[in-house]
Amino acid sequence: SVFQQNQLKAKVEILKTQLLDLKIDDSRILKLKGEIEEVNKLLITTTPSIEKLTLEKQKIDQWYVNFKNFKSFLANKSIKDIADYTNFFLQQMKSNITISIEGYRMLSNKKLKEEITTLVYKDGFEEGSYGTFSAGERGRIIISNILALQELINIQAQEKGGGLNLLLSDEILDSIDPHGLELIVNSLQNLEKTIMIVTQHSNLKLENDTITIRKQNKVSMVM
Repeated sequence: SVFQQNQLKAKVEILKTQLLDLKIDDSRILKLKGEIEEVNKLLITTTPSIEKLTLEKQKIDQWYVNFKNFKSFLANKSIKDIADYTNFFLQQMKSNITISIEGYRMLSNKKLKEEITTLVYKDGFEEGSYGTFSAGERGRIIISNILALQELINIQAQEKGGGLNLLLSDEILDSIDPHGLELIVNSLQNLEKTIMIVTQHSNLKLENDTITIRKQNKVSMVM
């Protein structure tokens, strides 16, 4: 290794110093010279191997960088598709909200930023990150994002004769108050989708068909 080479070079310098500074007999000088020659031979034989290994490491490092860049390119392409479809469904729900998903990118220090950031816009103006919005607004984004992922999956499945026009939401919108949930459900009527939303909220004033299930004495019954 380079470290071992440096050690050998340091040993050579020490031996040279001993030859110059110490008053010793000829036999000792000859011995030291012999040691210097052996060390120099070792340096000559190891240098090509170290240079070859260094070159191989550089190639591997470059391949790794290229792979990460390619992986980032593919990830960012998928992220853009997800954001575009999410915004499409938000628009279909008559929402004034859009999102922008920032994927991987190269920083000024040449390091890759491997995290995804979602920004939310209202009427085209940036309003902040996803977490700063109300439960109702987040709920619209959640549903639209799920629909976007489902759409992308269905596009791939349709090439093989498949695809499923059904979305089942199981209590993921229960953090939204009943009125907010009513607004979301009604806005989903603009979509040509079969959607079932499961919630623990009761007495919702909905224009759509509802199924009420009551659990009593560990038995669930359709009311």
